[in-house]
This record gives sequence, C-alpha cells and structure tokens, in this order.
Amino acid sequence: MRRRRHAQRRGYSWYLLLLCILLLMGIAAGALVHKTWRDGNNGSGMPSLLHIQDAATRQTAQRLQNINFAGTVLVIKNGRTELSLSRGYADKASKRVNAPHTSYEIDSVQKSLTAALIMQEIKAGKLKLSTKLSKFYPQVPGSRHITIRRMLDMTSGLYCPSFVMPTYKSDAQVVQQYIQHVRFNTAKMNTWQYQPVNYNLLAGILHKVTGQAYARLLTRRILLPMHLDETHFAYQNGPESATGYTWHNNAPNYAAPFRTTHTAEHYELGTGQLFMTAGDLYRAEAAVVSGKLLGAAASNILHHGGSISTYAGGLYHNQRYYFANGYDYGFSTFVRISPNGKNAVIVMCNAQASDHRFKQLADDLAAEYV
Repeated sequence: MRRRRHAQRRGYSWYLLLLCILLLMGIAAGALVHKTWRDGNNGSGMPSLLHIQDAATRQTAQRLQNINFAGTVLVIKNGRTELSLSRGYADKASKRVNAPHTSYEIDSVQKSLTAALIMQEIKAGKLKLSTKLSKFYPQVPGSRHITIRRMLDMTSGLYCPSFVMPTYKSDAQVVQQYIQHVRFNTAKMNTWQYQPVNYNLLAGILHKVTGQAYARLLTRRILLPMHLDETHFAYQNGPESATGYTWHNNAPNYAAPFRTTHTAEHYELGTGQLFMTAGDLYRAEAAVVSGKLLGAAASNILHHGGSISTYAGGLYHNQRYYFANGYDYGFSTFVRISPNGKNAVIVMCNAQASDHRFKQLADDLAAEYV
C-alpha cells in the first residue's frame, strides 16, 4: 500500500514538473509573439505600439511608423531572433499585409549567392580565380586580360550600356545579348566600377562549367540543401510575394504598383531575380559568410576586397561586418551581417523610398546589434 502511494506521489511530481515546463514554454512563446507582433486589424499592417511589450522593439516600431516603412525588419543576435517587425501592405489590391513570411525581391544581394557558386567550382578545381574570361567568351573585348577574380570584384573594366531586350527564350540568349553589347574600358582595369554585367557573364560561365542552367544550379546547390522553402525566382509564382510600389509624397504609393515583365526578370540573370523572406535571406547569407557553405578559408578568400571599395564576391565589408544593398522594381533590401553569421540586420522593403531613409535604418540597427 505504501509503495502504491509512493508511486502515486512520484507520478504527481512528474505531472507537476511537466505542467511547469509547459507553463515556461507558454511564457517564452508569448514573449516571441510580442517580438514579432503586428496588427493587421486596421488593414495596414501597422505595428500597434500599445501591444508591444519590449521597449527596444516598441522604439523600432515607432521609427518604422515615422519613416513610413513598408516591409519587414529582422534582427538576429547570437544566432537567435532579437526583433522581427513587419509593416505596410504586401499587396494593397487584396489588402494582404507584410508579414515575416512575405517574400521580397532581393535585387543585387543575389550576387553574393552567384559568387558562392563560382567559389564552389574553384574549390572543385574546375575554375581558378586567375582563369581568364577569354577561356569561355573570347569575343568579349579585353577578355584576355580579365580574370574571374576581377569580375567577382568588379574591377574588370567591363561595362554595359542599356539596350532593348529581345523577348526571353533562354539563358544562353541572355548571355549572348550581354556579350553583344558589353564594352571594355582599359583605363578602368583594376579600378572598381559597379557593373552587373560581370555577374551576368559569371552566371553564363557557371552554365558552361557545370552543364546546368543557373536557376537549376542555385536550387540544387543552395536552396534545396538549406531548405530555403520561401525563396523563388521572380518569374515563378510565389503566393506570399510582395508587390513593389513606387514612392510619392513621402510615403508608399499604393495606387502605383511597379510592373515588370518576365523578360526583364530573366535578364537579371545571376544578379537580381530572387524573391526571399527575411528568414531565408539571413540563413543563406550566414552560410556564405561563416564558411558553412564554402569553408572558412574559401569564404575569406572570396570576400577579401580587391579595391578601395572593399567589394568582393557580392559583399562589401567594414571593420565589423559584411554588407550588401539591393534596389529595383520598387524593392530595396539591406543586409548587415557579422563574419561568423551570428549577428545580422535584414531590412526588406517593397516601397522604394526616394531618399536613403531605409538604408540609414539598416545602418543604425547594425550599429546597435551587429
């Protein structure tokens, strides 16, 4: 009888312990909800300052409101979500508001992923940083003097004036169009000049070396292994994709969504044709800079700046962190991330301001958290 009562007491003790654990989990979950809380009840996705408990989060939410921010802000500290806020409409016509799972076009930030794919081929021995562009595209002017390294750093001297884009048929056609229009300035060799055509041609080289189209290669090498399920190409359907908007009278102009074509999106080959959520973008960039994707030595080589701009492998760097900015089609994206990938600020907007207010927001948050 005593044994039975003792067993019952032990059972009650385990039951109470389980209740305590569940209670603590509930409290933690409640704190996370406040960290990521957004209010769509008024149809605008505005953070409700009254409902945000954390003072730092409330202060950031107030700032987003003050600058008419539309998009998502994600702050990672020591590998964990420190702050997540969304504001504004993802799509005004359907009254869908921005949220943590909304995907935004990352524009030029994509170049860091293209550079990572190139570095994988260098590690595999299929390319070298010293490989000349002429090995693949000898018809490009100056190609005998232009190396993969110079293209990664945008010190090649190549530039490409705007041209009328024929209707998209294939990636090979896109590359040939760039080859047809690209120019070479000898005086700019070894001098940094931001020219996306370097990465358009790198995407073409990847196709030649691997035998796989760029989209397939990126999907198989990065998106699928890392389970980046909230990432897609701009010319694909994305149910949670944000619409890009113009800017007017110091605020998002929801009456004027930015419209583009699949042809224009395909011509951003390797340079700015991905939609990602803030979470997916953080995980991808953390893998690139920390060495998880390439190994520490290869990552350091890739991102070692070759000019005064510090640009290398799709990223700039300062004494504290790597950073990248992307603009176009009504979107702007800003990444600030520590070399170990554990601290980061991701700012993704779907209404491109006419000034630098959102870039300043990213820089200010990075000064505090990264």
